[in-house]
Amino acid sequence: MIVVDCPAVVDALTAAEDATRLRARISNEDVRAPALLDFEVVAALRGLVLGSHLTPARAEDALTDFRAPRPHTSGHHARIEML
Repeated sequence: MIVVDCPAVVDALTAAEDATRLRARISNEDVRAPALLDFEVVAALRGLVLGSHLTPARAEDALTDFRAPRPHTSGHHARIEML
């Protein structure tokens, strides 16, 4: 089991430099995350878009990927669509 935080997930989703090893590790582990990870990831992606570091289309792709098999968290999955 590995516990991930928001920066690790965002790096993996956006194919940040040096994230190859991280993505490999996440894909081969039972991944757990803090309960508020959904909100943190959405906020981080929004910040990257507002800062012109990520296009809105790429952020949408990252959110789509984030909805795929994901870390086990408690409780907030249904609310991601509201953001």
